[in-house]
Amino acid sequence: TFLDEDKFNHIAQTMSVGSVWGIGKSSVVDFASKGISTVAQFMDLREGLVQERFSKPHQELWHELHGRSVLNF
Repeated sequence: TFLDEDKFNHIAQTMSVGSVWGIGKSSVVDFASKGISTVAQFMDLREGLVQERFSKPHQELWHELHGRSVLNF
């Protein structure tokens, strides 16, 4: 079952960034050092800031969380 955008955004407010596939324990520490503990906080970042401060896999996760596929077929 898919979540609609409003329900997803509500859940993202309290969901730990560490619960996202691809964000492991060491990344959670890095995110916390940048003031990010929830999925919503990560999603609220400007794209340019994400590109400046995060690795490519985390940049891709940011896009995926915004509903943009990063798969290249």
